[in-house]
Amino acid sequence: MEVKVSGSLIASSSMFLRECILRDLGIGVVPRYSVASDIKQGRLITILDEFPVGPLPLYGIYAGNQLSHRVRLFMDHLASWFGSERLEV
Repeated sequence: MEVKVSGSLIASSSMFLRECILRDLGIGVVPRYSVASDIKQGRLITILDEFPVGPLPLYGIYAGNQLSHRVRLFMDHLASWFGSERLEV
C-alpha cells in the first residue's frame, strides 16, 4: 500500500528524527536500533507494524579518487553488518 504524506519537517538524520518524535512533533520511520532503548524504557511505542517499510539505502562517502584498503574493509564490514546484498564503489 502506498500512502502519500505531507508535513513541514523533512530530515535525513535518524538522530534528529528521534529527537523530534520524543518531543511529540509527529511520527517517523527510523532504524529500530536508533530507538531500541526508548522503546524498551517506554518513551516510544511502535505503530503501524503491520505495514513494514522496505529496505532503505545506506551510502558511504569518502574523499579522494582512490579507496584505501582500510576504508574498503570498513565498508565491507558495514555491508555485512547491515546485510547488504551488494556494495558499489
